Amino acid sequence: MSNPRPYGVPGEQGTPWPQYGQDGANGAMPAQGAYPGTGYSGPAVMPTMKLPSRAPGTIMIVVGLLMMLIVAPVIFAVVAFSGLNTETPENVNAVSITNGGTVEVGANGQYTILLGEAEATSCTMTDTDGDVYDMHTFAGVNNYYTATDLPAGTYRIDCEGLPAGADIAGMDVSAGDITKSSTNGLIWSTVVGVSGTIIMIIGIVLVVKANGRRREIQQQAMMSAIG
Repeated sequence: MSNPRPYGVPGEQGTPWPQYGQDGANGAMPAQGAYPGTGYSGPAVMPTMKLPSRAPGTIMIVVGLLMMLIVAPVIFAVVAFSGLNTETPENVNAVSITNGGTVEVGANGQYTILLGEAEATSCTMTDTDGDVYDMHTFAGVNNYYTATDLPAGTYRIDCEGLPAGADIAGMDVSAGDITKSSTNGLIWSTVVGVSGTIIMIIGIVLVVKANGRRREIQQQAMMSAIG
């Protein structure tokens, strides 16, 4: 009676698992990337998904900032300068005069004086016949006086509260003509500035939405890879 072989000795048919070099399920090795008993088939690969672009929103933010900080001030300066040259009468003549001195008023019947940093309580214009015309402050500023509806001729300027002989700048236009161009420039620059603000806000909203959608897509991709 032969001695039984120890259980599990290589080469026997009763061996419960395949041995190295033996047939054992036709001698096939585990497939590459497959690990017996674990079910793990290698690192998970996240699916490639196209993320929403943030470029449109970013471009709108940049354009809005440029309109607010650069374009609007430039428009104000250009419109104000061009308006001053085209909307005031052709015979505008800014001259240096003195308090108590005389000026010439043209056919437009308007005259404006600027006192610089000095202020006066009142100013008048007196023609050669002794008729006195009151000048009025513009926008409540006591160094900016103007008069309209004046007959053409020579007038003496007298300002109370200002020393006699003090230097004054005079122009034969109304204060409204001088400030009209600045007002137009302010209006247009305000429109451009507000438009730039709106565009910038829309750009910020688009960027925020794009960022939220990108996070959502990335989270969905991670869940798909894990599942």
